[in-house]
Amino acid sequence: MKISVIHSYYTDLDRSGENNVVDAQISVLTEMGHDVMVFSNSTVEEQKRKFFHLRSAANVIFGSGNNPERNLDKFKPDAILMHNLFPNLSTRWLEKYGHITYSFKHNYRDICASAILYRDNSICLKCIEGSSFNAIKYKCYKNSPLKSTPLAIRNSLNLKFRRDLIYPNKFLVLSDHMKRLLSASRIDKDKFVVIPNFVQDSYRNFNFKLEKNNRWITAGRLTEEKGFQELIEYWPDKYSLDIYGNGQLLQRLKKLVELKENINIKGSLSRDDFVKILPTYTGAIMPSKWYEPGPLVVLEYLAAGLPVISIGAWSEAAGLDLSFHVEMNAGKTICVSTRLEEKIDHIENNSIIFSNEQRKKYLEGFTPAKWYERFLNVLTVQ
Repeated sequence: MKISVIHSYYTDLDRSGENNVVDAQISVLTEMGHDVMVFSNSTVEEQKRKFFHLRSAANVIFGSGNNPERNLDKFKPDAILMHNLFPNLSTRWLEKYGHITYSFKHNYRDICASAILYRDNSICLKCIEGSSFNAIKYKCYKNSPLKSTPLAIRNSLNLKFRRDLIYPNKFLVLSDHMKRLLSASRIDKDKFVVIPNFVQDSYRNFNFKLEKNNRWITAGRLTEEKGFQELIEYWPDKYSLDIYGNGQLLQRLKKLVELKENINIKGSLSRDDFVKILPTYTGAIMPSKWYEPGPLVVLEYLAAGLPVISIGAWSEAAGLDLSFHVEMNAGKTICVSTRLEEKIDHIENNSIIFSNEQRKKYLEGFTPAKWYERFLNVLTVQ
């Protein structure tokens, strides 16, 4: 099968996890023998050109930008996988090729200028429940009313002007929760299909009964919505925690742990190095505060057989039954810390059982083969 993949690559400081998902899908499709043609743009490169911000604003509002139509005409694909078009790629080609296009949704950009439904330390649904122009009022994109304006205008347009929302054959989302939220974008509900993310299996012949180091791990982009600052506050003194990642809060988090000998900020690792260290940990913590629909790091934890304790709003959005959840209640640090301690004790006392359960959960639902099976089903069942 001839498959085209269309994606505008984010900068490393933005939603780089989506870039990894796209690259992983391309790899799987190629390995399965498909002829894959990629049409892409890089925001890193586009930013070097003159008038980037003006061009981007026009692209967002009018659906203009770099148009892959000629490439598609030449390649003659059987199916098109559309990922991120914002802010560099045109939507005009969809009038001709929408019927074979499958749009993957990785975030909430169609209903939220920031793409994460999160503002001022809490979930924000103002643009869903009210006007998309709230994005300008609250400076939701890049903390700028001016930069938020094109997205506010686009999200308010009559549906007939949103080629990206009316022409694709199907919209592939990561969870039922995400589907319910994105229904506010006015996409035809019958076009939604839920297909979770996947990660490569790095542990096919690994001995999961190896000795653990009695430490816990958490990892991700060190930004406010990820919840690491609160996790440091809540983390029980009797357990060790390693935090891996990089981002704008790095120095602040380092300052917070100066007097906490049981918490270490480790910086970021390549995926290869990250998956090597995962099985040495007793378990993992995921404290994300936004409706994070498909966190790859959690799938890495499951693949490595790590029990995961979820804190915050993300677990509802991801649609994952992780068995261990702690509500994050503002102003109740002692209560949260106590509940965390109870969960950790329970897991450490039954670590082999829970490790096997998590590994089984990965193998049954989040392998490349499982994703490929689900994707082929979408293509063949109309």
